[in-house]
Amino acid sequence: YFEEKGLLYDGSRDRPAYLPFDLNRAASESILPHLLELGLDPSLPTLFVFEAVLFYVDNSATRPLLKDLLSSFSSNPNAMLCMTDSLKPYVDTSFAADVKSWLRPEGWKLVQHSARWGGAVHFLLAAADPAGGGGSALLEHCRKERGEVVESYAPVTPPRDAKKRATAEGASFDDAWYAVCFDWQVEQVPSAGMEANRERSTKPYAVNLWGEPLVLWRDKDGEVTCAKDVCPHRSAPLSMGSVTPDGRLSCMYHGCACKRRKSELPTRFEGKDYESFPCDTVLDYNVDWKYVVENNLDSPHLFWLHDGSVPPVASLGFKRDKIDQMRLKMFNDDGGFGHLGKTPGAKPKIVHFMPPNVVRHCGTSGFAEEFHIIPVKEGK
Repeated sequence: YFEEKGLLYDGSRDRPAYLPFDLNRAASESILPHLLELGLDPSLPTLFVFEAVLFYVDNSATRPLLKDLLSSFSSNPNAMLCMTDSLKPYVDTSFAADVKSWLRPEGWKLVQHSARWGGAVHFLLAAADPAGGGGSALLEHCRKERGEVVESYAPVTPPRDAKKRATAEGASFDDAWYAVCFDWQVEQVPSAGMEANRERSTKPYAVNLWGEPLVLWRDKDGEVTCAKDVCPHRSAPLSMGSVTPDGRLSCMYHGCACKRRKSELPTRFEGKDYESFPCDTVLDYNVDWKYVVENNLDSPHLFWLHDGSVPPVASLGFKRDKIDQMRLKMFNDDGGFGHLGKTPGAKPKIVHFMPPNVVRHCGTSGFAEEFHIIPVKEGK
């Protein structure tokens, strides 16, 4: 066909060269000599592109095919790999950490990555890393353009400080965000267009965190402010006051009003939102917060205690008679650490912990739940 169409390489470099080659032959015959014969030069800037190709190639051929290409260009500081494809048999999960583990021994560095359908398809960009430290001009350019690849076994983007918080020494309740109420629980100040209610005051919202009384209210722009629920004048609870139409919190004792100062608020992380349909629930546990964290991290108890009694647990194969078939794989990513649990013939379950108090349960089905265990006071 290529001969008939005049598409075979004729020695010139002004047009693409085509190589008729059944990739399944790579199981017993390297494709590299054929590419070199057609003019492929491992010293020149090179981009390899795979798009829905390896789905149709046997694993026995995929392994030597990718190894040949990656190893032959690992010393080229201007070589890149772009894939929208399967990574089996090298990687059969959806995790960036596993992709990195595959690329690193081959002398390549992951630049960008995402995956869908439990790792059936990977979208990745990688570059050769001859020095082993990501110091090439190409990798430096990619780092400036795209930042570092975030490793997360949970379907979320961890905060910037997650790695610090994930260490035993850095795990702290300080300088972090905590869910203390729902958006609708903090009343909206009537806007100027609401003539009938423009003069109406609204009520602030009172809550406890670590035994500390807090008060939340909205300013005239609808932004939420949080402060200690204590008036600095005579220590009256500010939550017993009201929010004026201009968005100031007025104390019930003398009517002293205050407004928030944006410069004193911490910066909220603006990460990539994960596509989801959230469902918020509040559970009030009458136990110390550490017991709730421990319970949510304990996968083995699902087998023995719950024994498939609820559909989500049953779908994971977590039943008492399968407890000896359970397999746990520990991991440590940029958001924390945890384990991947699986029983034969069932979907995997991921338990992800971002110290000191955020636990995520997720898997490859798209369902995920995230627990923010908030200590409201001692023992609760």
